[in-house]
Amino acid sequence: MTELRTLELENTDPSIEYIGQWATLTVDEHTENSWSGPIYSNMLKSTIGESGISFAFSGTGVTIFGTVMNNFVNNSGVITGPKVDCSIDSQDFRPGTPSTFHTNGFAFCEQKMGTLADGQHRISLNVVASLEQPFYFDRIEYTPSDNVSLSQATVKFTHIDPIINYGAGWIDTSYRKGGPNAVHLTNTVGSQITFPFTGKSVTWIGFYPDITQYLQNASTATYSVDDGNPTTFPLFSGNLNISGSVFNQIFFKTPDLVPGPHVLKVTYQGTTEQMPLALDHLFVENDTISAVPGGPSTTGTSLPATTSTSLPSSTASSRFVRHRDILIGGIVGGAMGGILILVACLSLWIWNRKRQRKRLASPELTSPFIVTFSGPPRVFRKSQGGQFERGALPESGTVPNLTSELQSGGTSSAMTRSSVSLVRHQDSGFRLPNELLPTYTEL
Repeated sequence: MTELRTLELENTDPSIEYIGQWATLTVDEHTENSWSGPIYSNMLKSTIGESGISFAFSGTGVTIFGTVMNNFVNNSGVITGPKVDCSIDSQDFRPGTPSTFHTNGFAFCEQKMGTLADGQHRISLNVVASLEQPFYFDRIEYTPSDNVSLSQATVKFTHIDPIINYGAGWIDTSYRKGGPNAVHLTNTVGSQITFPFTGKSVTWIGFYPDITQYLQNASTATYSVDDGNPTTFPLFSGNLNISGSVFNQIFFKTPDLVPGPHVLKVTYQGTTEQMPLALDHLFVENDTISAVPGGPSTTGTSLPATTSTSLPSSTASSRFVRHRDILIGGIVGGAMGGILILVACLSLWIWNRKRQRKRLASPELTSPFIVTFSGPPRVFRKSQGGQFERGALPESGTVPNLTSELQSGGTSSAMTRSSVSLVRHQDSGFRLPNELLPTYTEL
């Protein structure tokens, strides 16, 4: 990961927690452009009384920006504005000291990039403000960990990011000024810069040097995306008398593009007699989750055009992205397999239940069968000793074959011609109490 890149969160971001009563203010004559540039999102959050801001993140640095009004500090340099307290992970640290004049983008609570251990943190700002001196909150900027999603994020690229490719004629002022005054600039006609990115739009933020450094005559430049038709934009109108440097000026913003990889090209059209073209940083509005290889290089040239706007820049982070993709693929595949198995089991259970219900609703019927007799019919007689004796019927009493009768189309009358077995009962003389005598009928 390169710590030259940060994520920008405007004050409407849902991950920012507000404590107390806050109002939304649009830009007006009191809060618009100052020497430090315009408000980030053209909108401020304002509060009076006791209020607070809290933001949890994973990264190595974070800053809470707001607007300082003229009345925050009196003529003696004493701060009379809102009282601000800052803390990181419940540990207090000193807030920034407001300036004596109107300043947008002032760092009230700052933990510089790389000063925190990489991991989860929470920054908090508590403020006591008054109706005469409200507190104004602008945005949060933080350096995220490699595993933070960049989907829908706005990424800030500083002018010294190695992904930016400067052509001939560009000067890096970092070595002689440092701090926020450091920029890349050119006043050489035809000087170009290319910037590969992945996202849907780019905003160029530059600055105007004071009159003691460069001439303040009107000048222009052009930009194009993916070698399309160039668009001309004015750098300076020439009718402003700037006694001091003016920072964070929006030179242009591209129209919304199809989200994906693009290449921005900017060409300076002025001369040494005109206002130079300066770059402080670039804002890229992201619309995808992507990874950018890249890191400090000895040549300062850009990386291949396949790079994008995400923060990871080392080989290790590339391995992390691939590993994350493999894990996600495995999880998704396992989940889909589990769902398919569950559906198959459920279908089998439903089929089995329907089969059982059908079996209960339609009981099996036994097919009728025909009994045939083999051998001569028999008659059983009871002997005097109470035993049954078996004997054959006379020849004239032979029972006809039922099978032949049925097969020949015989009716139930065939059954009436069957042999009748007679059993004669004899009274034994024994009686049970209350037992009635048997009744016999004559044959």
